[in-house]
Amino acid sequence: MTIAFVILHYKTLQETRECLDSLLKLEQPVNLVRQIVVVDNASNNGSLEYLQQQYGDSTDVHFLALPENRGFARGNNAGYAFAKHTLQADFIILLNNDTEIVQHDFLAQLIQIYEKTPFDVLGPDILTLDQQHQNPKAKRGYSQAQVDAKIRQTQRNLWLNKTGLYELLIVWDQFKKRRQPSTSQSRFSNQSVVRTAHENVVLHGSCLIFSPDYIQRFNGLYAGTFLYCEEEILWAFAQLENLRQVYEPNLQILHKEDRATETIQQTARVKRIFKLGHELDSLRQLAELMRRPEHFRAMLSIAPTNREDQRDVSN
Repeated sequence: MTIAFVILHYKTLQETRECLDSLLKLEQPVNLVRQIVVVDNASNNGSLEYLQQQYGDSTDVHFLALPENRGFARGNNAGYAFAKHTLQADFIILLNNDTEIVQHDFLAQLIQIYEKTPFDVLGPDILTLDQQHQNPKAKRGYSQAQVDAKIRQTQRNLWLNKTGLYELLIVWDQFKKRRQPSTSQSRFSNQSVVRTAHENVVLHGSCLIFSPDYIQRFNGLYAGTFLYCEEEILWAFAQLENLRQVYEPNLQILHKEDRATETIQQTARVKRIFKLGHELDSLRQLAELMRRPEHFRAMLSIAPTNREDQRDVSN
């Protein structure tokens, strides 16, 4: 049995090194092969070459160099395709490079969980440096009305940031929150984190574990977005296909958060505009996909793969 980790790398060398080191220290059960695929999202800062020099002698670490930055979903899908078709992986784990796995029996626990309760997509307990739990991200994904409302809100926020009026919005929103406390129950509170396995929840994208059942049928994530909303799109697809999407607290990882995005944009205002612009594009795609669900299947179902993306550039 082969378990393949896919790590999307973009410039942040130290985080990728720490992630790789944590994976190489994991206990490997008998008859299990661990493989690691590092996908360089066109870093062009020498970090890929350094990683190849440091880890190139390891037979279970592979490097893929993409010719341009393809964002989160398409970048991960390149590694997913390599793991699926070249490594013949039974399980594929998409793992942010700013994470570490410190649970030494992670792999053995994963196999036991699948044998006891088969799943399509699994998400572990994700613990941040300040001891917050990020999974489940939400009890349920967006409805059509919620997506439309989120689009309007994001359009407004993007316009306010571009015109420099965002700070006024913050003051106004804080005033409204004092007058009208939120009654939403859709999100999990970090103060009441779920301690038992749950199905049909939105899973955080920093670690997504795909089972043999999912791998056989689908080619990774929906590839239309650059950044943001990947989790909500995956949840909507799971509803469409009746997939078992499970949160499992007996698996745990550490998440150090957002370093790759920080390397793209530095100032707070420019970073907000970058985030809001891509989030708006992703929300519009989610809205369209909810209206035309056949596009989910067209993007995710078995299709020819890009063999150029599957070229191993390891030393």
